[in-house]
Amino acid sequence: MHILVNVSSIDPDSSHDGTCVLAPGDHDFITTPSYVTYQFAIQRHKNFIDRQVKLQVYTPRKEASNELTSRICEGIKKSKFTPRAIKDAYDATVRAVARRAEQAKK
Repeated sequence: MHILVNVSSIDPDSSHDGTCVLAPGDHDFITTPSYVTYQFAIQRHKNFIDRQVKLQVYTPRKEASNELTSRICEGIKKSKFTPRAIKDAYDATVRAVARRAEQAKK
């Protein structure tokens, strides 16, 4: 399962979620001041994403840097707009990764 977030351009005449603001250069895809719209975060299975890519609904982009990925992930927990189900799914993933890392040490 994957958590998908939307990135929207900042409209200077509208308010926006300031939890994770992105600037041109943070990623090749970001060309104007933007923000992560956590309220639209969804969880989808890898097979769904692969199918959307095959149908050309989703366009693959260059991977985000670890720093950018960390900022976006931290925002999942911080944003008051993130749906509870998404926060819960993220927490479950963090716990599972920690368990795997602990088991690998043994």
